[in-house]
Amino acid sequence: MNTMLAAIGFAPGWLLPGIFALPLVGSIAVWLLPRAAGDTDARLARTITIGLLSVTAILTLALWLVVPNGSTEQVDYPWIDEFGARIRFAATGISLPMIVLTAWLMLLSVIATDRAAITHRAVSYYALILLLTAGILGIFLAADLLLFYLCWELMLVPLYFLIGVWGSGRGPAAGTTFFIYTMLGSLLMLVAVIVVASAAGGTTYDTVRTMATNQPMSMTAQAFCFFAFAAAFLVKSALIPFHTWLPDAQSEGPPIAAVALGIKVGTYGLMVLAYPLFPSAALHPVTRMILASLGVVGVLYGSLVALVQPDFRRVISYASIAHLGFVVVGISAFTAESLQGAVIVMVNAGITTGGMFLLLGMLRKRISDDRFQSLGGLAKDMPMFGALVVLFALANAGLPGTNGFVGEFLVLIGSFTHFPVLVLLATIGVILAAAYLLWAVQRMLFGQRPDGAPVARDLNGLEAGVMAAFVLAIIGLGLAPAPVLDRLDDSVASLVTRVNMSAITAPPTASAVEDAAR
Repeated sequence: MNTMLAAIGFAPGWLLPGIFALPLVGSIAVWLLPRAAGDTDARLARTITIGLLSVTAILTLALWLVVPNGSTEQVDYPWIDEFGARIRFAATGISLPMIVLTAWLMLLSVIATDRAAITHRAVSYYALILLLTAGILGIFLAADLLLFYLCWELMLVPLYFLIGVWGSGRGPAAGTTFFIYTMLGSLLMLVAVIVVASAAGGTTYDTVRTMATNQPMSMTAQAFCFFAFAAAFLVKSALIPFHTWLPDAQSEGPPIAAVALGIKVGTYGLMVLAYPLFPSAALHPVTRMILASLGVVGVLYGSLVALVQPDFRRVISYASIAHLGFVVVGISAFTAESLQGAVIVMVNAGITTGGMFLLLGMLRKRISDDRFQSLGGLAKDMPMFGALVVLFALANAGLPGTNGFVGEFLVLIGSFTHFPVLVLLATIGVILAAAYLLWAVQRMLFGQRPDGAPVARDLNGLEAGVMAAFVLAIIGLGLAPAPVLDRLDDSVASLVTRVNMSAITAPPTASAVEDAAR
């Protein structure tokens, strides 16, 4: 298949930059659309956005097919020679699942959003969605540290405006809180990028990883840079105690912002950047124990707090914090099994969390007050909606046969040798997940309908079609995860070997950073 696609022109040489450039250029084109009277501009902007995202999503599937398992494809263009920075895009076994996930999630989110619901500054709304898509895809495609940082900022700015301008009542406050948290983390990352670039003499991943292996920083410099990167990544991931911005941002922002916030760019950066660049600091026993402990605290805290939330949106938001805890535990252990599990959890969290937020957005379109106290008995009036809520809840809880089971199982198995007590504690989170999700389902679908509660219509054909794609992903990855696991095998094994070998090299007393400062 990959040979045939390459023969007809689907080559990584243009697919990699094309996947990034298409939504980026498209956002500018949509932004420049004339603002017409009525909703003409909204219809045109929506049509163009869906068209561009459809092509982008198809190109990501082509990229998946043309890049062989165990292979890394990259393209390279000159950029800032004086700084050693290059526009370099790459696709690896770890990044490819995230690239495909992002493109299809953003496309389905736009299709699922009711056109009539976006009337306020519609052209700007769709332009920001395309810009956001380009930023997230750029993070997964980037193979240069400076390019990664620019894409990181490119992601944060549209999210701020989407939450603040198109959110509900407390959207502006939620957007501001999100912006403050993430920008503080980004400033720390920028400082670390400058330090690493000065030490390595360039910013491409190859250059900085060579520095990490052959001329590693001192332990002090590594520790500073590692925790600067980790802070930025974990703030964006909403790890305990940096989580307080997430529930408001996901519950008050528009559904597409909630979906985008569920894409695990932070833990991806932690895995593929922070650990390879600063291996001695990352694999230090104290660092491992701190991060793994925070991960388990996140699992338990997110699960317990989810039990007392007033609406399903906030339940899913705290469930996302719990899922993140499993990912952090898996990364902290840094074994092949735990990393594979962490990536699978990242992919599956995007599917189940994103799908659930879209589903709840469809409910809010019908019922303005979606708190549990105002709901009940929805399964009778909305049987298709009810069946989907049950399926997504079971997938979130990690039921065997759904996509949520495989990743958490691999994380727990792969991490047990390093953190046996913490892993046993984390398993409590699996039990709690079933408790808070089934309790939420009971109150929403099967409880007593309050007096005066409106009767809502079930999903329409378009909404059901969008949800069918999520159902296929949940069941398909639950029953047959081999395509993703096979894609991860060689990349994860190579990453584990490289980081462990680099960590064996004892850091010198003076690093390249310190030499440059003299």
